[in-house]
Amino acid sequence: MTQVIRQLCNQLNTATLTKLAYLIGAKQGTKKLVRIENIIQQIQLLQQNEISPMIITSIDTGIVNCSITSLLYQDNKSRLLYWDKINLEQKFNKGQQLSMAPGDTSRIIHSFVQNLLQNPVINKTTFFTIEKQRTRTMSSRVVTDPILKLNLVEHLIYDKLSTQYNKRIESSDPARMTKFMIPSLISADKSTNSKRLRIDLVRSMIFQNIPSLIKLDTAYQSKLTQYTHTKSQKSRTRSNSIFDMLQLQEPINGVRKDDDLTDSLLHAISWSQWFNTYHELHNLLTKKVESHQLSSYVDTKFNQWQHVIMKSFKS
Repeated sequence: MTQVIRQLCNQLNTATLTKLAYLIGAKQGTKKLVRIENIIQQIQLLQQNEISPMIITSIDTGIVNCSITSLLYQDNKSRLLYWDKINLEQKFNKGQQLSMAPGDTSRIIHSFVQNLLQNPVINKTTFFTIEKQRTRTMSSRVVTDPILKLNLVEHLIYDKLSTQYNKRIESSDPARMTKFMIPSLISADKSTNSKRLRIDLVRSMIFQNIPSLIKLDTAYQSKLTQYTHTKSQKSRTRSNSIFDMLQLQEPINGVRKDDDLTDSLLHAISWSQWFNTYHELHNLLTKKVESHQLSSYVDTKFNQWQHVIMKSFKS
């Protein structure tokens, strides 16, 4: 497949290559050859990990707000199996602030990963993703302690899962996920911000089922029903809260906010869709298609995905 897609990509224009990279979660690149190579590398990654069914678990790294989402992905359908947020300091460090000492950080992350894998759903995960952390703020050359800690936590979780527990794990770029999940027509609006858009999108998925990209497992459907009933009795005007719907509690589940929960879910959904596109590409290329047929598929798929996401912002 690699050789075939390379030959076909050489015949595609820049706009189509941009859409294809977008649809499989590949880096864009500034030159055509670089972009093609990025597409090839992403296809190889997806090929190595694609099985059916598969459980995708995404971790949005945090110390006080570490969010974890597990989806069962099968036949282009995703079902939410696990969604939680953990305050690592409360649960694994007796409520004490995480220090910069290597021994303390290693101990806490070991306990966290060990505890995580005791959950049957997460233990059966076939593909983990961890949100890639920034190394510094754009406005400063100084790397602050909180950013250093997050990077240490990210790397240690990656190490523990991949080596000690022999789990397949990939870093997940937050900018690529955001670009995939938030259409450019929406993100171009200067009156909104990316975090707010992501939260609105997920709340639409959960509370309005628009778009229907994800189904809730029985336990979460029950929580949603209970939350909706309780909220209607108290206040219909108050914004829906994912944190409250999941029946989480401060401080053991971190701060009462939804952005961390939102991002772990969107990373999982993004990867499920990228795997789906790979699967469709594989089936298409077995038919010995020509470049114009691949281009047509990419354009159609791109428009369909944009339409699905746009529906939620019009609801």
